[in-house]
Amino acid sequence: TSIEAPRKSKVDAYRRSLDRAIELIEGHQYVDAEVTLRAVAKSPDAELAPLIAEGIALRERIARETEHYKQAVADALQSTQRLSADCRFHEVITTIDEVPAVLRGEQLEKLRLNAKASLDEIARLDREMREAIAANRLVAALAQLKRLHQLQPGNSEYHSLATRASSAVHQGVKKLVEQQQFDDALRLLLQIPEFARSEEMTSFLGRLEEVTW
Repeated sequence: TSIEAPRKSKVDAYRRSLDRAIELIEGHQYVDAEVTLRAVAKSPDAELAPLIAEGIALRERIARETEHYKQAVADALQSTQRLSADCRFHEVITTIDEVPAVLRGEQLEKLRLNAKASLDEIARLDREMREAIAANRLVAALAQLKRLHQLQPGNSEYHSLATRASSAVHQGVKKLVEQQQFDDALRLLLQIPEFARSEEMTSFLGRLEEVTW
């Protein structure tokens, strides 16, 4: 009839708005979902009552999820700042990835980007360092190990590799001293990062600095 046609059209319009709102909610686009639900207005029409009730339920869902993710973002920001400071870059990324990308915000995205850049740098330096050691380019390897130690201070393998490379370089320093090439010896000894210097190397450095002063 002429009355049923507009009513069916309104029911269809409400249904489309609700379906669109659900899609937006699933994509965590809560503001857009709220705007979409404005089309599902109150009506005395009994046929629209279930759709209106569904719209109310969706608004309640939006409120719950918005609050949940607001807290999730705050928690993720706090924990990833701590993880970043501890150089636990994989955990930074894993933690941030638990928050939908559309909700992360600038701070979390920046922390994720920095963590990814650090992991990429570690992978590159690790490869270059091992190639340098294989080619017996120990001074170059120590430069890479110095940076790797900054990025991964708790990595025992890097510390062990640096200690062994430093010991070999120190032998070269001693040979230069025997040849009275003190300036060259000092320059070479200074290539050994502080974290990899033994007490003997530190003492040796002090004596060399006095000689070359």
